[in-house]
Amino acid sequence: MRKEVVAISSILVAALIAALVHAIVLGNLSQIFETVENTTNQTVSPKSTFIGPALSLVRTGSLGSGGKHIGFVQRGPGYAVALGGAFFLLGERMVAIFLVNLFSLLLTIFFLWRISARFLSGLWQYAPPFMLALFWEASAFVWLGSYELFTMAIATFAVFSFLKYHETRHYGWLALSSFLLAFWVLERPLLLYFVPIAFFLPVLWNRKVFSFGKLIFHLGVFTIIVVVIIGTWSFRNHIVIGTWQLGSGGHILLRRATQLDFSTREVISMYLSYAFGDLIGGVLYDGFPKDKEPRYWDAGVEKRIDETRDRGGSLIELDRVMYQDALNKIKEKPLKFFVTGFAGVFRLNSPMNYNTLELMRVLAGDNRSFPKGLRILLVLGVRLLWYGFLAVVSIAFIWHARDLKAWGLILGVILYYNIMYSLLTHAEVRYILTVMPFYFLLCAEGLYLISGGYRTHDKI
Repeated sequence: MRKEVVAISSILVAALIAALVHAIVLGNLSQIFETVENTTNQTVSPKSTFIGPALSLVRTGSLGSGGKHIGFVQRGPGYAVALGGAFFLLGERMVAIFLVNLFSLLLTIFFLWRISARFLSGLWQYAPPFMLALFWEASAFVWLGSYELFTMAIATFAVFSFLKYHETRHYGWLALSSFLLAFWVLERPLLLYFVPIAFFLPVLWNRKVFSFGKLIFHLGVFTIIVVVIIGTWSFRNHIVIGTWQLGSGGHILLRRATQLDFSTREVISMYLSYAFGDLIGGVLYDGFPKDKEPRYWDAGVEKRIDETRDRGGSLIELDRVMYQDALNKIKEKPLKFFVTGFAGVFRLNSPMNYNTLELMRVLAGDNRSFPKGLRILLVLGVRLLWYGFLAVVSIAFIWHARDLKAWGLILGVILYYNIMYSLLTHAEVRYILTVMPFYFLLCAEGLYLISGGYRTHDKI
């Protein structure tokens, strides 16, 4: 027990050091005591969709009212409430955002270790949390006014709770799992369609050991908690801002749908940019745009939002219109919608830089700092290392696909995120951060299998 405490404590300290190093390199550390009103951090603004509701909660006791949401899009309440509490205790300063994000990261690392210990033994169990502790994208989001780390913590805690329910079959763990899943949905509304899948977990795990009445009771616990939490927030949105939607998604779906208007050349260029980066894409394809990035969606989507906001129009109503416009485009070209959607898998799973952006444009264009041959080698090296990591993850994924009772939840979450976020969104790489802890779990498992380990059943 003492060795475990020392090991996981060391990993948590490593995560803190990694975050501090990241801040020093990018100059974020000097901003830590700045107020959110005056900070030079461009991700933080009182008008931000993440920061604005938290400030409103502290100042007025409300997350937003008057028929409008605060910020660019409508969000769930979880991160805003957490930030609001931190602002109340520490003042409206960057340090409050930093501590909420850092605590979310440390909490994720802890629960990832508890999950890892169920599948891996010895030193192997510490590999996934150690990878996450040193992962530069996680370190970057510690210093940004965004909910990625908060959502990642909820997701990891939820999966841990579901696995504890699998182990104990106690309805208390099911209640906690249902509570966390519901708030995960509020933060990431696209996860709503995962709820019916999660509903069948008690059936999958308990159908051979529970009586019919006990199984119905457990399903009832899950259903009541999830429906009450999600339904209450949906009703609140209807009363306060005039929509039943959990979050704004019309502009996201329309960004994807505008890809259906791309020419063949533009689709090929988009694929190459997502998969290999712009530098390699320009080498492989003559039709690739010269000295500029290819189109990823129609910039007119953002223009419509800006114009509506400038004239004081309703963003809620615009969101409804954008949903309908997107659906009309998809109905016209359903096959092309699926074909272009697969490109999103590459962007969603692409390597990222220290600013949490995809490494698509790196060293591309008229860059004379390095010879072109050297630039190509550097980009290929980074891509090959990252795709090697994904290959190891895939090995473990495929290996354990036969054991859905033990691994089904983790594999299902990863698969769901990749399918839904590639198909229905423009697939920013930050979206996958929520499930990146499970990538690291599968990476450690894959390395174990490659090194000669063989296991058909886990410890559950």
